[in-house]
Amino acid sequence: MPRRNSRDGSGPPAWRWLDPPVANGTSTIHEVSDAADIDAYVRGIWQAWAPHRAQVEAWAATAVSREPGIGRCITAS
Repeated sequence: MPRRNSRDGSGPPAWRWLDPPVANGTSTIHEVSDAADIDAYVRGIWQAWAPHRAQVEAWAATAVSREPGIGRCITAS
């Protein structure tokens, strides 16, 4: 029997491929050395993926509805 990844047994969400952006942020993970660098790195990545933001937010909302405790880990942009 296939393994389920949700507590209610409804199975995994439907995922689709997101084409990566050409420019994936303004820095690389290798340039991160402190909290300020991490913040700038994450903001750059999120901005680069902005065309897919609605899809990512929908996936996050689905995850929260399936796993109530996960909502504490997701913050708004």
